[in-house]
Formats: sequence, C-alpha cells, structure tokens
Amino acid sequence: MHFPLNVDLRAVGDGEYRFGVRPSHLSLVPSNDDDLELAVTVELAEISGSETFLHVRNELFSLVLHLPGVHAYDVDASIRVYIPTHKLFVFDQQGGLIQAPGLRMARVA
Repeated sequence: MHFPLNVDLRAVGDGEYRFGVRPSHLSLVPSNDDDLELAVTVELAEISGSETFLHVRNELFSLVLHLPGVHAYDVDASIRVYIPTHKLFVFDQQGGLIQAPGLRMARVA
C-alpha cells in the first residue's frame, strides 16, 4: 500500500514496515488533510452499550473501528473508512516500535 507521508513518517528510513492505528482514531468521514481513504467491506457491527465496534476488511487487511453511538450496518456492505496518517504507529518486521504518534523517534537507517 502506498500513501503520502506526513513529516513524522518521512523521518522513518526506507524499508518494509507494519502499521497500526487505534480503533478510536478510524472514522467514517474524513477529518484531516492527511486522511487515507480505504474502500472496505463490513464484516460485523458489534453494539456495546452506547458504542459500536465496526469490523471491516479489504483485500489486504482487517480493521476495527470504535465508533460512539449505535450504528447498524449490513454484513458485506461496502463503505469507506478514513485513517489519519498522523495517528499511525510504525513497527519493524520483528514488531519493534519505530514511530508513534506525537513522539519524535530515532531515525532508522
């Protein structure tokens, strides 16, 4: 997957990485200029009190969104979700943390 790099992600050296994002940072509407838009398919809408955990997937990976409020979605519905790239965690292939949102980490060569 390719996407524009914000200033924090540009500090990470070339290489292959794994990315993570907190479920509460994912959204159904864009909120930042650096949001990455993904077309996904709904797997499950899990209602928990006044919150919804929305399980989605695309051809590369699965995600879980933590949404305030009660939301109903049909299984296999096509929707778009937005990932704020300034909220991404970056891990090396062994699972070591390389970059975290809001932290200035050492550059990886």
